[in-house]
Amino acid sequence: MDFNITELKKHLGTGLGLRKNRYLIEIPDANGEQLNVLCQSAGLPERNINTTEVWHKGRRYSVRGETDFGGEYEVSIVDDDKMKLRQFFDAWLKKVDDSSRGAPSGGASYEGGGASVSFDYQTDINIWQTDRPRGGVKIYGYKLQNAYPKQVGIVTLDDGEENTLSEFSVTFAFSEFIPLTGG
Repeated sequence: MDFNITELKKHLGTGLGLRKNRYLIEIPDANGEQLNVLCQSAGLPERNINTTEVWHKGRRYSVRGETDFGGEYEVSIVDDDKMKLRQFFDAWLKKVDDSSRGAPSGGASYEGGGASVSFDYQTDINIWQTDRPRGGVKIYGYKLQNAYPKQVGIVTLDDGEENTLSEFSVTFAFSEFIPLTGG
């Protein structure tokens, strides 16, 4: 097979590959609707398979170990002019840290050893690679399972940046992720 620009274009498709600025993040809100978040930057999460060594007849073999999902996912969010997104994440973080609540109000829970712990602050978050900026056709993505914000970052206020949009970072904790296909 000859390697030339025509063959390369054929393999990349009609759009010549996907662009990095074409993505969508969907977070369910309290009403069960999807909150589509405009981010300055995001990414698709990583997954690693740890290895371990096994010895057999004097030889060392590398075999698969546990899967490591990283457990953290960070996005940089552009806020609106009323700071509604910041308020949304502050309220969610308060729900994660609210030790004054009584009985569990739903969501995931764990019961074992005589203890019951509510995880009703967790949700699934979808991250999509799309064919157009800020939406479009969903090509491929991941569902972060049991996600919640573990850190809402600083909003930097700077008198020298009058033409810069307000943004902040959010770091999510999650248990694992599964691939999603769109189209």
